[in-house]
Amino acid sequence: MKRIIYLFILVVLAMSVTVFGQRNKPTTKTGLVKTLRSKQFQTRQIVGFIEDRGVDFKLTPDIEEELIAAGARPQVLEAVKNNYRASVPVSNVGSKNSGKNNTNKNSGSEALTKDRLLKTLRSKTVSNGVLLDSIEKNGVSFETTAAVEKELSAAGASPAIIAAVKNAYSGNRASIEDGEPVSASSRYENLIEQAIETYNRDVNSSLPPNSAGRLEAIKTLTEAAKLQPNNPIAFQQIGFMVLYGTLNGFSLAETGFRKALDLGGSAVFRVFHDHDGIFQDVCHGSLYVSKDGVRFESDDNKHTFDTTDANIKQVKTNSSWRRAFQIKSGSFKIVLNDQSDKDGKKFSFAPLTDNIEESKMVIRLIGKQ
Repeated sequence: MKRIIYLFILVVLAMSVTVFGQRNKPTTKTGLVKTLRSKQFQTRQIVGFIEDRGVDFKLTPDIEEELIAAGARPQVLEAVKNNYRASVPVSNVGSKNSGKNNTNKNSGSEALTKDRLLKTLRSKTVSNGVLLDSIEKNGVSFETTAAVEKELSAAGASPAIIAAVKNAYSGNRASIEDGEPVSASSRYENLIEQAIETYNRDVNSSLPPNSAGRLEAIKTLTEAAKLQPNNPIAFQQIGFMVLYGTLNGFSLAETGFRKALDLGGSAVFRVFHDHDGIFQDVCHGSLYVSKDGVRFESDDNKHTFDTTDANIKQVKTNSSWRRAFQIKSGSFKIVLNDQSDKDGKKFSFAPLTDNIEESKMVIRLIGKQ
């Protein structure tokens, strides 16, 4: 079984949330709640999804309470509040009628030229969600080279816009769903959503590791990664699902996580955060490791640990003597540079799995032994 998973990942590497869904549809409340409860995406990622796609609901007091209960932090609530987008037909992006409710089915059917897209980006008059709709429905008439990507970034294009442009060139919309083109990025997101749903269904059903559903979820993520080998999300999820959904998958999980980090994504670990030195008083949550730093977000939405990579002095397992007095196994500490303390400010965590091998993986990925 381990060999099967290993082959999945090797195939992907050789080729290189429910917030997810088709980009021409804004995020639903149900999808956002499921994504928050999965604890697999840090706040800045969720905010990025919302800003790129918009939401199809307004933030009422009742909905705000529901989102907070699911783990939404203030930044997520603010993003929801500012990115409500009703489902309306996409008008001629970049034209004089841009932003108006144009019901002409032929409008916007011509592929976007680079000049037109740059002009639209610089105008700041069209939201990311509407612009993504136009790119993916109409395609673009130019290929994205490194120079073009730099030009788009300078004009204000988000990573999601650039990814959409790359996938929209030369009619890269081969699939048809409900009579409408489905872009490569939409297929990618549909596969991510499918994998998360399959994995969570198995977890909620208390099925054992290496169950058919969990292995199928990993296989689905592998298919997604083939579609977009430069997108870190599938690799991040492969690492997470191999680590927590299979038996003895530490080395394979690390392979997925390292690929995600190389592409600008995160490695996600479920951990306890120590409050009293012996892990009797703890909260649990997700620890996100990225190239630029480390962030912890507690499930109860009360504690946040956030530091840049440059501010990390050392990461190592706690001494065997100290671990002998701690309730949780495999604990490790992150030591920060602190002028008021020559030994550095320390934060202790322990993996929910109680396995010190997971802690060692975290230490290797942060790289400050």
